[in-house]
Amino acid sequence: MAGKTRAPRRTRKSNDPWRLVKFLVALSRDPRLRERFLKDPDGTMAKAGLNKKQRAVVQSGDPKKIRKYLGSVWSPSPFIVKIIKIVKIIKNGY
Repeated sequence: MAGKTRAPRRTRKSNDPWRLVKFLVALSRDPRLRERFLKDPDGTMAKAGLNKKQRAVVQSGDPKKIRKYLGSVWSPSPFIVKIIKIVKIIKNGY
């Protein structure tokens, strides 16, 4: 069809920062997911569809790196700040 363009397809492991946000929210709410993450961080994130870069950002435990990756999705809302703190705590152990 002339003049029409298709939206790019999203792959299972997308660069979409919202995928990372959804994973972080789930991690903050689901104790079973946190337990799986503590036992196998990379496998848990891969199963959630996070790509290598997203997994590296989370595993860094660095709030600045997480905020930078989230870019325009980042909001300094208390909820997002809390999620980033939870990731840091998980990274450093309970």
